Formats: sequence, structure tokens, C-alpha cells
Amino acid sequence: MASAILGFVLDFTPKESASKENLSNVASKIGYNTTLLIMGFAIIAVADIIKKGVNLKRENDLTI
Repeated sequence: MASAILGFVLDFTPKESASKENLSNVASKIGYNTTLLIMGFAIIAVADIIKKGVNLKRENDLTI
């Protein structure tokens, strides 16, 4: 996720030479960074679900 955020910052930083070819390249980089960001959030969500499941199993094992 840090890579995606840094990529967004670098893509939106003003550059000296801005041509049409460069703009299409920036658009593809933005799509790539967005995909990385969404995947990062999804991995965090899945890790949280697994962590809660492990804690629930541990509590159920302690119950008599």
C-alpha cells in the first residue's frame, strides 16, 4: 500500500515536460497504483477476519 500511495504522489507531482504520450503513461500508472491500493486493503481485511476467527476458536477451546 505504501508503494501505491507513493506512486500516486509521484504521478501527481508537477513535471517539467508534460506531453500527450506522458499523460497516457500516467493514466496507466494510476490504474496500476489503484489496483495495488485495493489489493492492500483487501489483504488487511482478510487478515483481520482470520485474526478474529483464531481468537474466537481460542476462546471456544477454553470454554468447558
